[in-house]
Amino acid sequence: MREISYHIVANCPTPSCGMPILDDHSAPWCTACRMRFTETFQRQLPGLQEGKAKARAEKAARRGVEVICEGCGARIRSSAGLDSLGFREITCPNCRQHRTLPLKWGYRITYWVFLCLYVSGFVMAIQSGRDQRGLLVEIWGVFILVSLLLRAILKDFKILYQRRTTG
Repeated sequence: MREISYHIVANCPTPSCGMPILDDHSAPWCTACRMRFTETFQRQLPGLQEGKAKARAEKAARRGVEVICEGCGARIRSSAGLDSLGFREITCPNCRQHRTLPLKWGYRITYWVFLCLYVSGFVMAIQSGRDQRGLLVEIWGVFILVSLLLRAILKDFKILYQRRTTG
């Protein structure tokens, strides 16, 4: 039978506790007094650092998107890149077909909120009867921003519609 040996890395920094902390300690707090360690103290614990690295790797693996390629039918699991409007884009490694995924909910809600704010602000500016020259600058600024938002929203609707009709 193999003997397991642990080494004391440090003692609990809480003056009233002082419990020895072993090299396999994986919690960010002292198990005796339940006081949370500072970030600098946590960096000294090898067991805790290994656990954090493992959790980061698992989180990165979950972040990947899994889709089925429409061209070759292969399952693709990769991290999707974002384009300038927030759409996730994936390229199949087998057939090199490019696929754009729908917006995430955060982007979609943000675009709708901004669209509503810009349109309501534009309507209020017209109703207030301000200086026409200043209003013209605002009209062009709002027009550019609203056109970008509408482009993103319509592209999202198109992708969602195609996804629902093709299965």
